[in-house]
Amino acid sequence: MVEYISIDERWFESVDLEVVLIPVLWGSKQNHENALRIYLPSSKTTWIYLNLDSNAHDFLFWMVHELGHVISPSLQENTDKSEDFADEFAQGFLFPKECAQIAYSEVLTQTTKTKQISKILQFAGKHLISPITVYRSINNYAKHFNKNEIKIDESLYPATIKFNKKYPKISEDLNKNKEYTAADYIEISGKTFKTPFFKSLKKYLSENDKSAGFIQTILAATLLDAKEIHAELTK
Repeated sequence: MVEYISIDERWFESVDLEVVLIPVLWGSKQNHENALRIYLPSSKTTWIYLNLDSNAHDFLFWMVHELGHVISPSLQENTDKSEDFADEFAQGFLFPKECAQIAYSEVLTQTTKTKQISKILQFAGKHLISPITVYRSINNYAKHFNKNEIKIDESLYPATIKFNKKYPKISEDLNKNKEYTAADYIEISGKTFKTPFFKSLKKYLSENDKSAGFIQTILAATLLDAKEIHAELTK
């Protein structure tokens, strides 16, 4: 189990992670299908694809989860350890020890499972994270300090699905619920996520004769979307 980490933004400023963030529009996906990480040895960069068609809670979790993989290259050969570390890193980042301690105490004092779930949902809403993240964080806290874990798995998952439906997808929120054009997608990706990906891709396309099929491959997009993105980047 990972130790709790006090997150200091200056730490990120001092670490050159060589990460390229690629926002994508993949539609509704389940769990880890909302994020994909590819390491390119030749450039020593990691491409992280994040699905904007996920809700805010899942999006934040998978973004930090993938960062956890990037900062722990020594674990990559052991899939189970790597996934465990990335999960717990994300939980500790989004709902750190101080929050987990308070939440654990408040959830534990609730007299029924229904009230415990309600309390977890309150913390999730306040911190804009998934109830599952809150739940796992407080149980990690319990295990770390040899306290009794809270057992409400079966009841929490359907409550989480209902909870998530109250919130818009990241893609909807960023584009004010409008239908995306290729121009919208490229502009939002660059401005919101500060990614150089599309600027670099535009330059690459200007120097190389690549078709929309190339865009379709690297973005795992539909051919129609790829054609629109290709047209926008080459005009």
